[in-house]
Amino acid sequence: MIKYVKKTIPTEDRVKSIDIDYDNAIKYIGQSGTSGYACAAKGYIADYVLRGIPISWVPLIFDNSHNDYAYYVDSLCAGSINKRYNKYNRLIIHSTPDIWKKYIDKKIDEIIGYCTWETNMLPETWVDYINQLPEVWVPSTFNEETFVSSGVKSKIKVVPHIWHPQPLLNKRNIKIYDYCRTKVSNDRFTFYSIGELNFRKGIEDLVKVFDKFQDEHKDTQLILKLHYKLHDENGRKHCIDKLSSITNKLGKSIFLILDNLNRDDIVALHSFGDCYVSLNKGEGFGLTVFDAYKFGKKVITTGYGGQVDFLGNNYEGLVEYKIKKVSRMEAFSINYSIDQQWAYPDLDHAYELMEKNVL
Repeated sequence: MIKYVKKTIPTEDRVKSIDIDYDNAIKYIGQSGTSGYACAAKGYIADYVLRGIPISWVPLIFDNSHNDYAYYVDSLCAGSINKRYNKYNRLIIHSTPDIWKKYIDKKIDEIIGYCTWETNMLPETWVDYINQLPEVWVPSTFNEETFVSSGVKSKIKVVPHIWHPQPLLNKRNIKIYDYCRTKVSNDRFTFYSIGELNFRKGIEDLVKVFDKFQDEHKDTQLILKLHYKLHDENGRKHCIDKLSSITNKLGKSIFLILDNLNRDDIVALHSFGDCYVSLNKGEGFGLTVFDAYKFGKKVITTGYGGQVDFLGNNYEGLVEYKIKKVSRMEAFSINYSIDQQWAYPDLDHAYELMEKNVL
């Protein structure tokens, strides 16, 4: 749970210039909720709205998370849900490619697929699905290279995710409690991370590194905002059991937040944290890393994947890595296979970078 003193978002941070240059509307099919796909889709939809482009959003629901209509981006999107126009000149299907065929409308002249992926090769079936459309958008040059090398023949356009500004809060006005209602100190240097507890996200690696790190740097702590698949009791138990098996510091210097937070809570967490750490094996873009970076936070993350586009190759927080075969994802998704590769971050180098941030 996170408590804080709320601030009104300045009007100038909400509004962009209006430039209406579309004769007809866009139909945008994209996920609803708080997943990466959902947050990315809503970011684009809100940007279209702010630019005065008529758009209809057809929401896809794949989990039990919900939109946060107190957040101005979600509120902007709400007015576009299933909005009807006489004619659409562009259809954007923003999802994994396996369901694109279901939503193709041949009455619309321009049909674009949008998706992302995190290993060096696409799932084999995806290539055929993607090649059914004339154009595909991806969020990073990393994805552009992956799609080409995987055999995608469709036109590929890199369209990075949208940043919608929000002010940070005063850390002194924020109170954070973990899943056991333990209050997190606001006087320690705070590393933090947001993600799903699976092997790709590297949460277990981060816990192992920090467990050792905190032995030497007592005045530090780690906050992990986690979930596993659905936001339910089974997922909470999975996260607690998994991390309890590798550290005895839960509730002492490692704190778990297992609730599905709204956007104000996420902003409060970024405001509270000092350094964002993501030891992922690969990201198509890296939305949580992007948020932390745009909020002006120090970032430590694997130097491989979509996040390098916005961080830059010379960013001082990039962790060294080795490319090896994908592993330990079979039970999570059928789209991962042993012929794919991704990055395994150097945990000793991650430790060194964490140390540089606190010394």
